[in-house]
Amino acid sequence: MKNLVAPLRRAWQARSPSEQSALKRLAAVLLIALAGQLLWNLQQARQHLRQQLPRLASAAETMHQQLLAWQTLSAGAAPTRPPLPHDEISRRLAQIDSALKITWRGEEQLELSGEVAFDAWIKEIGDLQRDYHLVVIRLQALPAATGRVALEAELARSGTP
Repeated sequence: MKNLVAPLRRAWQARSPSEQSALKRLAAVLLIALAGQLLWNLQQARQHLRQQLPRLASAAETMHQQLLAWQTLSAGAAPTRPPLPHDEISRRLAQIDSALKITWRGEEQLELSGEVAFDAWIKEIGDLQRDYHLVVIRLQALPAATGRVALEAELARSGTP
């Protein structure tokens, strides 16, 4: 190591004071530029990581949800709901009024239209919600004769059993 330092020291001392001063200033400028470049790179990396963080958090949440779903499926405990008994529900609704038009839209949704007794309608809707988790998702009810309403309704099975 001393073999390397000694020739450098001799070369430095051989320089005139103005050259030494200029070289010191140049070294200072280079150090400042190097420090500036280092700080700039750190700032750019920080901004890049800040932009990535929401995407990574979202991906982690998605992976967690998929893990939970996979664990549920692999445990064989996938919740299944029994199909709605269309005939039974249609029969119960027809008891309100035989003129009530009942149209099933898929397995868990139905449309109703017609004129019914209001009190019987309210009671049966409550019973259907309790027994089959059917809820009203759209309703238009207009007064008809005394105690009766002309209605158009859409019922669907709620998401929670």
